[in-house]
Amino acid sequence: MCADDLGLYKVDIYAYTMTKIYIKERHMEDDEVFAEFDALIAMLNSLPRPSVTMLNQGRVEEMKFAADMIRHTLKETGSEAHIECKQHELDPGIGIITVEGIELTFVDMEGFARAAEFASNFEVYPLVQNKVRMAYAFYGLVTPLAD
Repeated sequence: MCADDLGLYKVDIYAYTMTKIYIKERHMEDDEVFAEFDALIAMLNSLPRPSVTMLNQGRVEEMKFAADMIRHTLKETGSEAHIECKQHELDPGIGIITVEGIELTFVDMEGFARAAEFASNFEVYPLVQNKVRMAYAFYGLVTPLAD
């Protein structure tokens, strides 16, 4: 599928749900849309990857430092949050730190900023059940080696 195959889509802004997706001039049901996305993810997973990679130790240390700093700054305020530090499922070259909780409070803004400065990308967004998630992405976690 390429960008030329995609048609217009209509979003119901009041219900925040996608109501119609048109691909190749025909309406697709939600199950068909999800099947298309699943096929795209499967295709992306099948793309060739470098055969030999090595952890970028400096980048791993930056990610570890950021996770420790986040844990420390949240502990100071007593915020009950779940912190997870892992490699991305689709791209092992990306490290992810996620912080989820009902309330995330930071008093030590310098510590929070130091943790975020190492990340390649930082996002905060709401979740269901009155929770919020902060996500830090670290690109360059592994280095491909020449064959």
